[in-house]
Amino acid sequence: MWRAQAEQMRSWLRLGALPTELHLSLQAGLIHVPVLARRVTPFDKQRLVEGFAELSAQSRHQRFFDHINQLTPQQLAYYTEVDGEQHAAWGLLDERQPQRPGVGVARYIRREYQPRIADVAITIADAYQGMGAGTLLYALLNRTAAYYQVQRFALDVLHENQSFIQRIVGWGGHVVGHERDVIRLEIPVYRRASEVPTDTAPGKVLQAVLKTL
Repeated sequence: MWRAQAEQMRSWLRLGALPTELHLSLQAGLIHVPVLARRVTPFDKQRLVEGFAELSAQSRHQRFFDHINQLTPQQLAYYTEVDGEQHAAWGLLDERQPQRPGVGVARYIRREYQPRIADVAITIADAYQGMGAGTLLYALLNRTAAYYQVQRFALDVLHENQSFIQRIVGWGGHVVGHERDVIRLEIPVYRRASEVPTDTAPGKVLQAVLKTL
């Protein structure tokens, strides 16, 4: 599903700092995709515009819970002008096609009055779904959140998106509530890979990724 350049990752841990970019890879069957994982910056607004345009109607609905046709200037500013601690965002770029918008993006936003909890959102381009990109981005968010002492992630997921709900549960998350067609889940931020439950396939994969990071 994925393969990381381990020495880069280990140097991250040795230095006790967070990187701004990492060269990684995704794999599904015989398909191998080298990717660049890097922090989102204000210069990524056009990438977000183009990436959003390539999302299917279903992917847009599952991410934004609405049928929207484009991102507003205010949304673009909010999604790209991030500080990396209170609001952290990682993106994946396909190194075979660097001109394309990207593979996916994930972010967490700490709650103002509950700073130990952060809300998470992940979006993967339709062409790259099923290759482990979401797990890799989630693992990067987890490492970033652990570094900044976030303790729990919270996610709102449409009830129709059962595959993602089951993945979160497999990672160790649990349902804490629901409102109409939205399921609310929480999951611990893992400080060590060994803390991830491995009684499900998603948990085993997440633990394997975190061990490398």
